[in-house]
Amino acid sequence: MSRFKSAFPRQGSLAPPLRTPAPPSLPAARTHPAPPSARLIPAPPSNPLQSLGFFFTAAYLAVLYGALSELLDIIGHIYVPVAYLFGVPAMLASAFAGRFQTIFRTRVGFYMTLLCGCFIASLPFSLVHSASLFLLKSTLLTQYSTFFLIAMLATTVRRVRWLMYILAASCVLDLLAALRFGATVRGRFAVMAGSLANPNDLALHLLVGLPFCLLILFDKRTSTLLKLGSAAAVLDMVYMTLQTGSRMGIICLLLLGGFAVMKASFSQRIALALLTLSLVAALPALAPETWARFAPMFNPAAARQSDLAMEAQGSTEGRLDLLERSLQITFQHPLLGVGIGEFADAEAMLAKSEGVRAHWQVTHNAYTQVSSECGIPAFLCFTAVIFGSLRLSLRLYDQSKRIPNSHQTAQMALNLALATACLAVGMFFDSLAYTYYVPVVAGLSVALWNASQDEQPAAGR
Repeated sequence: MSRFKSAFPRQGSLAPPLRTPAPPSLPAARTHPAPPSARLIPAPPSNPLQSLGFFFTAAYLAVLYGALSELLDIIGHIYVPVAYLFGVPAMLASAFAGRFQTIFRTRVGFYMTLLCGCFIASLPFSLVHSASLFLLKSTLLTQYSTFFLIAMLATTVRRVRWLMYILAASCVLDLLAALRFGATVRGRFAVMAGSLANPNDLALHLLVGLPFCLLILFDKRTSTLLKLGSAAAVLDMVYMTLQTGSRMGIICLLLLGGFAVMKASFSQRIALALLTLSLVAALPALAPETWARFAPMFNPAAARQSDLAMEAQGSTEGRLDLLERSLQITFQHPLLGVGIGEFADAEAMLAKSEGVRAHWQVTHNAYTQVSSECGIPAFLCFTAVIFGSLRLSLRLYDQSKRIPNSHQTAQMALNLALATACLAVGMFFDSLAYTYYVPVVAGLSVALWNASQDEQPAAGR
């Protein structure tokens, strides 16, 4: 009995209750805390000032890429100060948003800032200070400011996607304007006035915007009607690019096609194949003069078979001579160049000293345009911005396609890489270093990278 009482103590006793032994179980699996690079990083909180600044940035981007001010001038000679209406409020909002440090989360932002500094540093050494000052002000305030606006105010993947859709819509608007106000002269299609009056500029403009139209086409959430409209716009853009007679356009089209086929999914390859077949069916409608310009690219003997072919061959030789001249001026002024926008004057002085005829033209190469006018350090920064943006987009594409629920981010990164690759190649044949193309593409790359790292596991950061 005493043993029984000792085993079961009275109520209120301080003795611990009798515990039955637990059955044996398997050892728990060892868990490790997730590394910092694989944890979800909360997105930065938005505020009304950032939202307002993003609205003005989106409107400013639409006006720039859609050439709305030029279109209004052509239609009714209406001047709209778009830089003051949209650009200034966006700059003020970005200045007070307190996100300038996000630019330097990537090397692209660092190189872009250095590039702008090189532009400014070249001003005291310019051959014509007043002309360089005017172009420098336009370049920094109107064109290159778009990089900082996009990188600071497009704080989410959704906002970056909206900017890409705006670029696609602006490109479609340019396409419609070209159909209305364009014409074919000697086998080359171009708009009659404005910044797209040069056929090469029109071709590059359409090809850089084309991947953003493909983004709408491949978006699973897009309606069927919008997909059909996007497919029609893509076909028309490619056909109009061929109509410009731009040999640079042919090279960029081949690059886009090969790049897309290597990276696209199976269903996307089928869609691209159908688009290509539809385009091939429309090729016989090209003007014979246009075919004559393309002939020397595939058959050098054809350069002597027609006046237009000889003209195209002469244009190639002239561009090669300008390339040689720009390299010569670069090595004569390697540090800070001859001043922004002053290559034509420097080339004329060089031609006069050699007793030959001056070209009085731009370099027709954005890379040597920067090296000859702003120096080799500016050229290195310019090249680093373009190819750094391409590398950033491709890295984000490889990273996002391995993460669940990141298909849309991967698709955005791929299409942005297509646009950047097209721009990188096109810059070898066009002098557009001081326009908005490079800062817009670089700004989108930085913004998409930063937003994706904030909204999804940053594996491989």
